[in-house]
Amino acid sequence: MAKNEIELDDIDDNDPEAPSQLRAYAKRQGEKAVRVNALEKELAAVKLGIDTNSRKGQAWLAGFTGDITDSEAVLADATDFDPSIIKVTSPAPAPTPAEGTAPTGEPGANVSIEPTGSSERSNLADGAVPSGAAIGDPMAESMEHARKRIGEGTTVEQATSEMIALRARALAEGRMQPLNRDGTRPR
Repeated sequence: MAKNEIELDDIDDNDPEAPSQLRAYAKRQGEKAVRVNALEKELAAVKLGIDTNSRKGQAWLAGFTGDITDSEAVLADATDFDPSIIKVTSPAPAPTPAEGTAPTGEPGANVSIEPTGSSERSNLADGAVPSGAAIGDPMAESMEHARKRIGEGTTVEQATSEMIALRARALAEGRMQPLNRDGTRPR
């Protein structure tokens, strides 16, 4: 509590400043309630395995207006938004046998455990672009997409909307940087 904040019990109803103190108290309580609701929403999403630390996860969380207590609906909405924001929970690793012991418990055998995944597989699961993959120019790709859609008979408005969505996704994924203040592309 800040040193200038007055609690409800400290407000004297007969004081001429009481109405303004009550308004300030009510405003602080409202702000606290908003923060608590946001934190409860984020905690529920984290418990469901949604990555709220990523920019995509934060964007989903900010736009989600459904019932956070309905876990199936929340996960379906998050998956529809972007499947990469769902963290895959893996079971705890099995304990490794002691050296000199076979998995069956027979002494004398050395057990070596080979990794079943690779760092590239893990990165791809997190939505990263595979190493060596061609990362095109999102601006040119989105423009080409819009031209193709217009050629297919889509309205200019719909094609432009899709183009903007592709560029927004590229920005969120870090494949594109925002324009400079003067509207030029960064170098």
